Amino acid sequence: MEEHLRLSDRLSQWVTRHAEGPYILPWLALLAFLDGCISPFPAEIFLAALMVAHPKRWREYLLVTALAAAAGASVGYLIGGLLFQFLGQPLIDTYHFQKAFLTAQHLLHGHIFLTMAIAPFILPLPEKVFIYAAGFLGAHFIPFITGYFLGHTIRLAVFMYLAGRYGQQVIRLLEEYILIIAGVVLMMALLYGIVHWHLLPL
Repeated sequence: MEEHLRLSDRLSQWVTRHAEGPYILPWLALLAFLDGCISPFPAEIFLAALMVAHPKRWREYLLVTALAAAAGASVGYLIGGLLFQFLGQPLIDTYHFQKAFLTAQHLLHGHIFLTMAIAPFILPLPEKVFIYAAGFLGAHFIPFITGYFLGHTIRLAVFMYLAGRYGQQVIRLLEEYILIIAGVVLMMALLYGIVHWHLLPL
């Protein structure tokens, strides 16, 4: 754990030193995009370090992150709609998200826009479950993406306010959360790959 924290410290220090660099915004956009569709790593850890370094640029960071995450969610919607049997369902089974997926479907049947708007705040249901479920159900795209954009942007704004106000305390908490969640997700993905490709006789 200490080694992981030292790596996180170096990452935070690198982001702080290069917050004015020409590639910070493209990196932020890439991480937010992947977070919206496939990545287990929330873009907030990168965003938090940027907010600590230059809190006055919050409007720029918020716009880039929100738009890139919406683009990633659009790809996630396509994964749920076009690649569900090949990718979505095996991942849901591997991560034991069956109940969460059914809950997401039930909520989406009620009101697409409202469900996607509150999805970023529904814990412990993962946000990507709602994205994949919307694509799987063929939910209308406009209310899906507008609801997601609204809810996700509000969550980002709240997080950025906390990061700008409390600084390193927020980063420390987020780093510990990411190390645990990302580690579990990656281990499960590795186990799925071993079983799926018959590398072990399970």
